[in-house]
Amino acid sequence: MAVVAPLFLDFTFEAFRSLAKQDENKSMQKLGAKHLLQLLAEMEWVGNRTQNIPTFSFLVRAVLRWANPFFHPLHEGDTQQALDYLARSPAAIAAASA
Repeated sequence: MAVVAPLFLDFTFEAFRSLAKQDENKSMQKLGAKHLLQLLAEMEWVGNRTQNIPTFSFLVRAVLRWANPFFHPLHEGDTQQALDYLARSPAAIAAASA
């Protein structure tokens, strides 16, 4: 985990940077030119500002929780919240009616 997680993160951000550099949108091209640490800082800032994406600090805390040998997913997340979302999700409704 200690080796794979940083490599996965690096590969994911490299894929993002490659796609962003090819985008016609100038703001995306600027993001694609940033280095990994700058992208992580941007992710943290946008996550805190919009609450639409997980912040980098949240992801680090989650990995540390999951790496704990005593971790159990019982207290992770809210089952009722997930079921409520599935009840109103357009994709889930479409899949159930298909």
